[in-house]
Amino acid sequence: MTLKHEFFNQAMRAQEYRRTAWVVSAFSRIYEGPDDWKQDPYPYRIVQTPTATYYVNPENTTQLIQIDDAPVGEAPFQFEEKVYIKAGEIPNLHEDITTTYGNLLYNWLCIVYAFGSKIDYIRGRVTPGQIEKMVLERYEDYPPEGVSKNPTAIYTDEWLRCANAHFHLENFSQLAVPAGSEKSMVTHPDMAKVRRQLYEENKDRLHDPAVIASIIAKLKALDKEWLKDDKDAMGFLIKNKSFETVRRKLYYTIGAEQGLEDGVAVKAIERPLVEGWDVSAFPELLNTARAGSFNRGAQTQLGGVEVKTLLRASSNIRVAGTDCGSRLGVEARLTNENSRYYVGHTVILEDGTEKLTKENIGSYLGKTVRVRSAMYCQFPKTGYCEVCIGDKLSLNPTGLFTAISQIGSTMLGIFMSAAHAKPLVVEHMDYMTSIR
Repeated sequence: MTLKHEFFNQAMRAQEYRRTAWVVSAFSRIYEGPDDWKQDPYPYRIVQTPTATYYVNPENTTQLIQIDDAPVGEAPFQFEEKVYIKAGEIPNLHEDITTTYGNLLYNWLCIVYAFGSKIDYIRGRVTPGQIEKMVLERYEDYPPEGVSKNPTAIYTDEWLRCANAHFHLENFSQLAVPAGSEKSMVTHPDMAKVRRQLYEENKDRLHDPAVIASIIAKLKALDKEWLKDDKDAMGFLIKNKSFETVRRKLYYTIGAEQGLEDGVAVKAIERPLVEGWDVSAFPELLNTARAGSFNRGAQTQLGGVEVKTLLRASSNIRVAGTDCGSRLGVEARLTNENSRYYVGHTVILEDGTEKLTKENIGSYLGKTVRVRSAMYCQFPKTGYCEVCIGDKLSLNPTGLFTAISQIGSTMLGIFMSAAHAKPLVVEHMDYMTSIR
């Protein structure tokens, strides 16, 4: 007999994570005839019976071995089930940890399969952006023929394996992604009472979008309190849009909608959709749909026009020199969140300058510095120097116009998103860290 933890490791080392049928049988309850497994007795195939769980012996595929501690009548493994693993049990783990079978599967399938031990074990929820950042930091072009690869670098073939592995995860969405829960079909029982109280307390200020945003924030907090222990609900309500737009309109309050007119003042719409449309606010509700339809076409067109305008206006701009010697720059406060954007740029010091690198930027965190910028470049005519532009853009001396056109692309993205429902929130902005 074998313990389920030992069996899981054996199956992973045999790359059974690449076999959809194996993963499905590991994380769900399978009903099949007692001899069905004999039709395809692949190594480590899981065989669930009413009395025990077995797997096909990889050394003798006509024989079954019992998984001693596997549950009966339910899936052998759960994605959130805790498991203790030691360093080295998976190639990219260098310390003993308690993790989950879901994380373990992800690391074998998407990290170890693609990169081996180059990227350390990843715990918790992971986003594509996190993986892309790890890859970009270590990505290198293939070396010339006859030159050995850098053992710590990441190459194109490895990145493609990683991408394909992530696409493979779609096969398991029905296992790992909950579609809803009983609690998520409703909201906190005090929601209507609290909403009416908040609107009454602020009845003389309901034209102010900041007041409406404050009311929505308090109602959202009440809804999250209702759902905080519901793992199924919080397993798919992972985006702010789920609370700030979808559940807000359905359960909290419509709040205030963006119509066709510009301006600051709004009309508050208290009643959520679950209580039916507020007929007295019918024009505002319809104008939101009209504005969304209009913005999808007219403002998206405007964003596209701006991209083309910027491309034409900046087509002759290029990097034409090494260093203009400017002592002017943009003030910026470096933090953990924004520091990566400044790597490759140059800070102005009292006794000279210093280029920011991954190695030295840590010494500037929390400090306000002056950064050389194209805004103050003193190179003549339409050119810029490498120092003011920074390392990334200077790698393509004649391609600056594509970077400048991103301003229009950003506008295009804003206009396109404005065609959909937008949350009404109040945010604190520290301009010294936000403007870069």
